[in-house]
Amino acid sequence: MTRAEALACLSGELGYETLDAVFRAFGFVSASPDFETEVYSHPRFKRCGAFTARDDGIHVLTPLQKDLVRAMLRCVEFHEAYTHGG
Repeated sequence: MTRAEALACLSGELGYETLDAVFRAFGFVSASPDFETEVYSHPRFKRCGAFTARDDGIHVLTPLQKDLVRAMLRCVEFHEAYTHGG
């Protein structure tokens, strides 16, 4: 998945299966503290936060969760541009 495709996923219904590809497109990694939970963070830009994904049975992210994911992705873009002098 490209970054443009990942950002486009945020404008529609976003399921937890797709969320993994969205985060990976921006360099995030995940850890699984238990069978039902994934915690996504960026190994280089820790300040961009972490997202705990735990399917609550609805199987899609809420609008607020998608806003948080979008902010984390934009944070990575900002830091990449800043560190590259762009």
